[in-house]
Amino acid sequence: EAAGVVRLVPAANGLTVFATNGVWEIIGTDVGFSATSFEVVKVSDVGVQAPQSIVQVDAAVFYWAKAGIYVLQPDQVSGRLNAQSISLGSIQTLYQDIPEIVKKNVTGVFDDEANQVRWLYTTASTYTGFENLYAFDRELIFDVSLKAWYKSAVSSLASNSPTIAAYIRNDGIINATEAVEVVTSTGDVVQTGSTVIINRDGFARGVRSVKYLT
Repeated sequence: EAAGVVRLVPAANGLTVFATNGVWEIIGTDVGFSATSFEVVKVSDVGVQAPQSIVQVDAAVFYWAKAGIYVLQPDQVSGRLNAQSISLGSIQTLYQDIPEIVKKNVTGVFDDEANQVRWLYTTASTYTGFENLYAFDRELIFDVSLKAWYKSAVSSLASNSPTIAAYIRNDGIINATEAVEVVTSTGDVVQTGSTVIINRDGFARGVRSVKYLT
């Protein structure tokens, strides 16, 4: 029944299939998961509005749909995925005010240091889905720990103003070069009166974070 499959995500105990007209789960049977032993279960009739809005956080998966922002989570008893709106009753009016064409291009990321799911979108009145495709100026942030929403105005779309194009990750490891002296069992190696120095490439500790590409 799926129409317009946009993403496949390994989650919980199976493979989650996101389509424009709903979400399905492909799971194994009692004898395991194979090409001839599997079960297809429809999780929700609420399809995906923006393929790049799909963000996986452990066993949960967040995504933007026409009806709101949803999360898929395993049921504590059955282990099957359940779909639940996290925007209803909180930011639903704000979400509905975002034009449909803008929602299709939203992009998301999970900031594991802050335990937040973040999405970028644009408020440009001239946005058509072609012009300024990657020029974001607004951000919706969902705090997974507090179940709280934040909204952020990131930058201006005025002429000659920097704009945000995407999220990028800094994993906390950076390339580094270290200058070391060449030493043998008898001491430092000296050539023409100077200690011999070489450059050794390696890795160093950086700051783990999610940043903006502008």
